[in-house]
Amino acid sequence: MRYDGGSGDEVFNAVAKAQGPLPGWFAAGYTTSKGAGKMDGWLVRLDSDFKVVWEATLGDTGDDRFHSVASMPDGGAVVAGSFISPGQTKTFAYFGRYNAQGVKVWHTGGGGSGDYHELFDLSVLMPSGDLLMAGAFSTGTGKEQYVVRRVSPWGYELCNTNSCGGQYLAACDDNGNFCTADSCNQGGGGAHVAMDKLVCTDGNACTEPDMCSQNSCWSGAVKVCDDFNPCTTETCDKVKGCLVVPVVDGVTCGTGKVCKGKVCQ
Repeated sequence: MRYDGGSGDEVFNAVAKAQGPLPGWFAAGYTTSKGAGKMDGWLVRLDSDFKVVWEATLGDTGDDRFHSVASMPDGGAVVAGSFISPGQTKTFAYFGRYNAQGVKVWHTGGGGSGDYHELFDLSVLMPSGDLLMAGAFSTGTGKEQYVVRRVSPWGYELCNTNSCGGQYLAACDDNGNFCTADSCNQGGGGAHVAMDKLVCTDGNACTEPDMCSQNSCWSGAVKVCDDFNPCTTETCDKVKGCLVVPVVDGVTCGTGKVCKGKVCQ
């Protein structure tokens, strides 16, 4: 278990296992100690040890929050929630996609003409690559009504005939390159922006830290596996990382001392 927080309230409402080359998790909710100061939507990328890799906030003068999160094959995530525009008192629905580096790719949302609060509180990645969001809208009928919306991975309605309309994730992906931020320009198709200095993985657990540079993942320095224990030997496996093996009991480890079960005594 791990818990943390800032000077205000930090709440996670949803969690999803990350996809892509780096293991870990996404957590979504709200924070009052980061962002614009009030209740702000909060998306956090955690590594496999639940340490923060990056975080992104959505906030203005009103209360904003994320209710749901789903991971994307490119290592990013989509979030569903609600926001309050300046000068408004009711919430409006929000749905946004963030790439693997924590940069917002696009968002959509809004609401109806009614006075009731509106939100998206469910986000789902469909097998086709499309995105499904569900929640509640207020359309002036005197009550809330459910809403379900389906869009392409780029936020467009699937009936759209623009170059990105209706295309699936692979249409604008550069073969899964983690070191580029992919997007789909409405008039020109796919765009790929280099994300230098982003932590990546070269597939070798014996180098760290690996870093993105010039659209590629560059290997870091060779990992030092020494645990400074005279009663163990250390090696590094490219898949498993550092391996520690005890020496044979009885090996001398100091003046008048021998190793026994990894302990010098």
